[in-house]
Order: sequence, then C-alpha cells, then structure tokens
Amino acid sequence: MYEGQRTTESRALLIHTVSLLVLLWITPAGLPGQARPGLDRLPLHFIENRGLYPEEVAYFIRGGDKSVFFTPGGVTYLLVGGDRTWTVKLDFVGGDPAVKPEGRGAKAAVFSVFRGEASQWKTGLRSFGRVVYADLWPGIDLVYRGDVNRLKYAFQVRPGADASLIRLRYRGASRVTITARGALRVETPAGCFEDAPPVTYQVIDGERAAVDSSYAPGPDEVTGFSFGFHIGAHDPSRPLILDPAVLVYCGYIHGAYVDHGKAVAVDAAGCAYVVGSSGGSSVFPVKVGPGLNFKGVSDTFVAKVNAAGTALVYCGFIGGASEERGEGVAVDAAGNAYVCGSTRSPESSFPVVKGPDLTHNSSPGGWDGFVARVNASGTALDYCGYLGGAKDDFAEAVAVDPAGCAYLTGHTYSPQASFPVKTGPYGTFNGAIDAYVAKVNASGTALAYCGYLGGIRNCWGQGIAVDAAGHAHVVGMSYGGLPVKTGPDLTHNGRWDGFILKVNPTGTGYVYCGYIGGSSDEYAHDVDLDAFGNAYVAGCTSSNQHSFPVKVGPDLTFNCTGPSGDAYVARVNPSGTGIVFCGYIGGTGGTCARGIAVDACGNAYLAGYTLDREVSFPVKTGPDLTYNGGYCDAFVARVRASGLHLDACGYIGGLDRDLAEAVAVDAAGRAFVVGTADSDHMSFPVKTGPYLIYNGNPNTSAAFVACIDYRMLAGSGTPRPGGTVTLKLSAHDSPNLSCQFGTSLGAGPVALDTRILCIDLDALLVISVHGYWPWVFTGYVGRTSLKGEATAVIRIPGNTALIGVALNSACLTLDAASPSGVREISEPFTFQIVK
Repeated sequence: MYEGQRTTESRALLIHTVSLLVLLWITPAGLPGQARPGLDRLPLHFIENRGLYPEEVAYFIRGGDKSVFFTPGGVTYLLVGGDRTWTVKLDFVGGDPAVKPEGRGAKAAVFSVFRGEASQWKTGLRSFGRVVYADLWPGIDLVYRGDVNRLKYAFQVRPGADASLIRLRYRGASRVTITARGALRVETPAGCFEDAPPVTYQVIDGERAAVDSSYAPGPDEVTGFSFGFHIGAHDPSRPLILDPAVLVYCGYIHGAYVDHGKAVAVDAAGCAYVVGSSGGSSVFPVKVGPGLNFKGVSDTFVAKVNAAGTALVYCGFIGGASEERGEGVAVDAAGNAYVCGSTRSPESSFPVVKGPDLTHNSSPGGWDGFVARVNASGTALDYCGYLGGAKDDFAEAVAVDPAGCAYLTGHTYSPQASFPVKTGPYGTFNGAIDAYVAKVNASGTALAYCGYLGGIRNCWGQGIAVDAAGHAHVVGMSYGGLPVKTGPDLTHNGRWDGFILKVNPTGTGYVYCGYIGGSSDEYAHDVDLDAFGNAYVAGCTSSNQHSFPVKVGPDLTFNCTGPSGDAYVARVNPSGTGIVFCGYIGGTGGTCARGIAVDACGNAYLAGYTLDREVSFPVKTGPDLTYNGGYCDAFVARVRASGLHLDACGYIGGLDRDLAEAVAVDAAGRAFVVGTADSDHMSFPVKTGPYLIYNGNPNTSAAFVACIDYRMLAGSGTPRPGGTVTLKLSAHDSPNLSCQFGTSLGAGPVALDTRILCIDLDALLVISVHGYWPWVFTGYVGRTSLKGEATAVIRIPGNTALIGVALNSACLTLDAASPSGVREISEPFTFQIVK
C-alpha cells in the first residue's frame, strides 16, 4: 500500500459460521479513537490475512468504501469517496519494527473469500476481538479493539515506562490539523475523519483518576504530520491508559415488538429505575415483578437496573386488558418506585390497589391517568389507582417528597363536574385542554389536593419537581391566558410558550407563574431543582435570539436553519422574578431537549434528540462525537452551573432513529439516559447491558438505558476515603485588581468527588456582596469521609459572591458574580492537591 494509491479493485467477502453462509455487509464506522464524520461503521471482527493481501498485512477489516490493514510499523486506511480511492498510512514513529500485531480474543465467526479460480479461494479465515502491538515502545502496548460501532485504540503504559516515547505520523493525507475542541482532523481527497481528543486516566483505589492530556504536534516533516501527546501530572508507579471511552454501560430493555423508554430515576446506590411502554412478547425480560403477565395492547413496564448495568434487579408490567402508556418515575429514599402514566383499561383488569381512585372514570375506551407505587423489592404494588374524569386524562410526570407523597402533572379534557378537583390551585376548568397538578397522600389512598393550572386557552403539563418544603414546580406549554404571577415573564409571547409555575405546599395557589418564550413556538418538557430552589427548565424553541429571552448562555445564538428549532436550557431564580441564564443547544438541523437533571454542584444534564451532524452540533468530549445515521440521534449534554458553556455534549445512536426521553444524575455525577432506539445492536453502542441484543425486526423499537461517567472529564487528584486532603489555590498578581482580604464567609460541606470539587450548601454560594473579583484564595485542609466529603473554611477577598468552583482538566475554573454580571474565570488560577 502506498500513499495516494488509487484502485478500482472490488472483492466479494463472505462470512460463515458452521453451515450458515451470508453476505458480509460492512456498515459505516469510524477509524481510530472515536467514530469519524462521514465514514462507515466497522464490524467487530479483525480478520487474519493468510494470503489474501501482501504478507506484511497481518489482520484487516474490509468494507465497501474503506478498509483498515494492520501491519508491523503502522496501520493503513484505504478510503473510497465519490470516484476517488485514497490510502493514508499511520506510522508508529520510533516503535520497535520487529513488533508484529497479534490477534487476541478469538471469535466464533470465520470468513471466506471466493474470488477467481477455486485454487485462489481463501476459506476459514479466523477473526479476533482485538489486535495488540505488545511492547511497541518499551513498556507500552497499543491495542485496537471493536466496540460494536467503532474502532478504538488505547495505549497501555506500564509503571515506569515513558509515555513521551509515543509518536505517530500520518502520511498520505492532504492536511492534518488540531481542531478547536482538541480533535485531530485528517483530510484526504476521498473524505476526512477525526481522532477524538484523548482521554487519559489511572486507576487509583478502584476509581478512574483522570489525567490531563492533549495532542502534541511534532516538528514539520516533508513526509507527513507527526504527533505525540501532552500528558499531565500522574503517578509513574501506576499504569497509565490513554483511552477515549466514557460510556459505562448501554443496553436494551426489549421484547420482540415495539417498546419505548420514557422515564428514569436513580437511587443512592446508583441503580436506575426505568419506565416505559411495551408491546409485550414472550421474550420481554420480566423478572420478579410487579406483574409478570402482559395483558393488553401495550402495558406500562417498570424495571430496576443494577448499579453496574449488567442485569435487571426486577422488571415487570403494570397494565390491564386495554392499553397503557408509562410516562414517569420517581424513587424515594427507601427504594420505592412511583410510576405514572395513562390507561384505557377498566378496573376489572387494571391492578387497582387502595387508590387514589379505584374506578375508571372516562367513557369506555377513554383514557385516565394513573399512579402506582412499586415496593422496594419490585414484587408488588403498594397502591395503584386512577386520576381522571369523564373525558380523556393523561398523567405525564411524577415527583416524590421526603414524606412519600407523590405529585403529578399532565393534561385533561375533563371539566370540574367529573375531574377530582380538591383545594386547588384552580377548581374551574378553563379551556378545551387544561393542565393540572395533584398531590397523592403517602398511603396512596386519596388526593391531598388536585386542581387545574388555570389557562383560559389550551395548556399541557409536562414536567414536575418538588422541593423539601413541598413546593411543586410544574412546566409545560400554554397557548396563553395563564394566571401569571411574579414571573419570570408575565407576557405571552407567541403561539405556544413554555411556562413554569411554583405551587405553594397546600396547593391553594401559586408562589409564581410565568412564561418562557419568544415570538414563535416553545415547549417546556422537564424541570429539576437545585439545593437553593432554582428551577432548571429544558425544552425546545423555534424562536431566534431576537425574541427568545437568552441570557448568559450556553449559546446565545439560534442555530436551526429549518422548521424544527433548537433545544434550550434555562434557570429561574427561587422567587420566579427572573431568569439567571437561558441559552440554546443545537445545530442547523433541529434539536429538542426532553429531559433535565441537576447535580449537587448545579451542573445541568440534558437529554433529547437531534437531527444535527457534528459539523454544526456543539459536540464536546462525548460519549460519541459523530452523528450515527437515521432520522435522529439521541444526545446528552452537561451545562456548567454558571450556564456559560457546555462541559460535554455528544451522541448516543446507531444507523436508525434513536431518541432520548429522560435523564437522571447520581451523587457521583454519572448521567443515566433513557429513550427509544430503532437501531439494532450491530450499530447501537451497546456495552455491558442490561441486554446487548436487539430482539425485534426492522419495524420494531427498543427501550434503552445508558450510563455516562462524566467524572473522567475533570482534573486529577483523587482524595482517598478517610484520608487528609490539602487544596492549595493561588493566583498571579493583576494590575487591575487590588488585594482585598475578607473574613470567612462560611464553612462546608465541601463535596470532593473523585474528580470534581464542588462547594455545596455553603454560604459562599448565597451571600451576595459587591466589589472586586476574587484575587487570592487561602487554602484549606479537610478530612474526607467515606463518602468523599470534607468540611472546610475557604477565605476569599471581600465584596464578591462565589457561584461555583470546579476542577476540570488540571485547571481550576471559577464562576463569580459582581455588579457587572456573571463571569467565568479560568486563568490565572491554579491548584494543587496533596494527599
């Protein structure tokens, strides 16, 4: 193979296992690191050569428009684009030329190539799960492996080895550059691809400790582009891994027909609770309960996934003889799961227990909302009952307070003559469709309150969250006429506007009620709260920045050029008087955020779907930086607590339509995403579980659940449980700031995650004073508990309000507020952790 080589050769490649003979169809894939823009998906098999190609080729992956060949000294990529074929060579600079690639992890599949005369046929070619270059540099292995829909590489640096020896060179490319986000972009006349930014870590006390790393260009060469890696401070006595993976697990919950994932919650142990709808089938993975028998057209399902994502703790149905839609889930401290949705099944077949209403209210075949509580073991329902009136009623979301009371929202067509109004907020039906809010007592036997939300035009409730004091926060969309109070915006702006309202603990009225919208259409789909009562709202909008209330970020410019729109995220202050930040997430094709969750640091996690390719979508870090195909991909993103920018944003998807419906976050900062996948396991990024096989035919769909560990994105320095941690912060002098030392503004707790420093529930976060930017921090010494928490006093200059501190990539990032507004400071602050 030579750089720039063109070829018109075509070959037929066949795969057979035992007596089965089928055509090998190689679907789009990426090349090293992550999936690549515009390239086909590669299969999992590394095939031995054995005479098919020149003898220097040890293993290959062969596709219709690209192939990869593994040889001593380097890897060759054969790309086909349009009427051009191009070869790019990746050299292992300074590597041991005697090292030959080894196939490891033998696969059951064997390949055969039938070309030319029978004497030239190659049969029974073995395949492997990975290719290893052992000791390519002293003490350093290079490992290529398939991960369902991409080809990945990792450098494994053994203790004492010198990672600076790793040098690579691309030859045959038209141009190689490092992008603004830190990726390595390779351009050829037959197309281009990217190596994603490297992710580097060490394993310390069973946890991954991230190490700062980036591509380091080498000296200019006539023959190609050489590069290595900048690697930050790390422990040379421990192994070092350069590997881009952030997906902890991803798998299906699926039968053989149509299944949808709609909602997710997570408990303190990191177990995910998933709710959705199922078309049944004998292969649906029922286990334990609450119901093991499929009863109707579609049933609600509820499942608990273990913390590792490898298996279901329980999985069962809630349904009757007709049709059910599972829409929401919440989990209390005891592990009881609260499920809501809608049903057309009468009480003769629906599993009513205790209440809140044991009688189906709508006309035969009509819809009632329902709410149920599944016990902690998943074996039975503590209660299950209807919520509805004489016409159609739908329950869309559920939340639970510390006392075990469930809060519901949705929309109803039923007037007050039949709808179970009690107390408020409004007892009068206001339009053809009205949103409602209801509180169910802890035993599930009755409603503590239930009422309409009061719009004189159509209004839908979509999301709900409740604080420790019992204030229910509801979001949705309204066509106008809401009984606005306080804010955030008292004026209806277009056709559909998003809305947010806060109901007082008795349910008798509003603390605030207002719109979030512009001159076009908006939908508010979900809401979550931080420890201070700020409400975070996610949805989608078709309004550009000239009418939509953008403020601070993460993106202040509308991106979509078609009829769809952008996702948005907004934070509303506890009083409802204004928006702290509001901005877009999207590209040119169209994006919608369906779910939102907030961690202890105030970082917001969003999930939804997008039609945008990576050329316009703001991908950063992952889990996947390349759009995968089909009508849309699911996406997940993390927005900094300040709202200024995205920490991470990436795709989850395969070759068909995939979308995320909900997201939850645990105390460790792991995001749990649930949705519906039409893509099968040949292209969807299944990993670990709970189930790795797509069971249906091309006309079906599967619920999926994925866990993404964002702790890998932050800086190094992992405090050991029970150990002593010293954090030293310093800043260089600035001629524009005078040194202003103040007294301590408060003490911890300070949550020391494995990678993130978060100041949570500290007076520094809520005291608002005016004056100078922070200039000098004096450090603190804290003792971490088994949960990784420490109490400390942090001294900062007076006259400044600190919003948040995070350690990301080997750099301290500070969000602070002054009379001029909110600002992010990343330099010249530095940090050091001493264990």
